[in-house]
Amino acid sequence: MIKSANRKLDDSALELLAEMDRQIPVTLAGIEANRGQGVEDRARYGDLVKRLVRELGEREAASAHVSTVLLDQPTLAEVGTRMQRDASSHRELIARIESMSRGVPGVSLNAGQDIDTELSRLGQMLSTQIAWELDEAIPTVRLGLSEVDRADMFHSARYVRRHALTNIDPKAPRWRERARVVSWILSIVDHLKDYPTAAKRAG
Repeated sequence: MIKSANRKLDDSALELLAEMDRQIPVTLAGIEANRGQGVEDRARYGDLVKRLVRELGEREAASAHVSTVLLDQPTLAEVGTRMQRDASSHRELIARIESMSRGVPGVSLNAGQDIDTELSRLGQMLSTQIAWELDEAIPTVRLGLSEVDRADMFHSARYVRRHALTNIDPKAPRWRERARVVSWILSIVDHLKDYPTAAKRAG
């Protein structure tokens, strides 16, 4: 019970996944509301898109870790399998949005490229997956594993945030996303980009 002894029991990757599932639709709604032509609208729009990229990276990292753990639990393996299948359907789209936003000033984000279409597609794709996770999958895991077991089996939310990458592989989680030291170094590279700064301005 080493992990649970050193942190709050509810501070797990599963709870981070639930948090991002609640937050991402809010961010997407904010992007939609700020899709204007004025300079302030475009600046706010850009900051929210960059914030979304960070949130998507954290959600993907939490989802990949949680689903991998669940595959080893006979009563929860089916939940883990569906989570991985759902993730494989949208990783390429997330990677494309990240690539379109990387290094581009927020105010110019939708100039010369149709990121709006990609964001709309992503929102539609994630809506069903997020509803299933919040209404069925996450409650099922909470019932199937005690709070102490979840703390022991899952990384902490803080760990996942620190190691989450924005530049994810479009096909499936690769070794660099799972390796403790490598993912941490790559996450620092991500943090040196404009995503965290923009996320703070959008907050």
